[in-house]
Amino acid sequence: MLAGGLSEMPPVSNVMPLPTSATFLPRLRPRGLAPLWLSRTRRGGRNRDAPRPGRATEEDVMTALLTAVGAAFGALLRYCLNCAAAARGTTGFPWGTWCVNTLGCLLAGALAALPLPAAVAALAGPGLCGGLTTYSTFSYETVRLLAERKWTHALGNIGANLAAGVGAAVLGMAAVGWFLR
Repeated sequence: MLAGGLSEMPPVSNVMPLPTSATFLPRLRPRGLAPLWLSRTRRGGRNRDAPRPGRATEEDVMTALLTAVGAAFGALLRYCLNCAAAARGTTGFPWGTWCVNTLGCLLAGALAALPLPAAVAALAGPGLCGGLTTYSTFSYETVRLLAERKWTHALGNIGANLAAGVGAAVLGMAAVGWFLR
């Protein structure tokens, strides 16, 4: 408290008044548009049960976790298959990558033809098959073969991966379609 009490406080009339005009505030939206909160209430408000935009639902989180688990298993399987192919010997052709890409396409084609629940589809499709197949390694190995001037190996790698991948996906879909008849 001040020594002299309230008498040392300036009178209210000396305080600068706050602006009361809306022209003081900068214009943030074009004329004629209502503020966002007002337009929502005019339309009846937001559905409180609907998920909020930008927020993940429990189902979204579970799908992401299942995809991550499937991708971990797919990456582990890819590593094991690459090691097995490397142990068989080197011919200059990236057989390990070709094997995992072909197997992944076969599985993806088979999964696409199956009526799976969303959780299983996320675990097996983008999870397992996505972790198993590797487009980046295929690209790297093709560029490496080109840099080493192994033209036939590089073109063979491109052709073999594309033909075997598409063929395996079609074969997987056809096999599941035949079994489900």
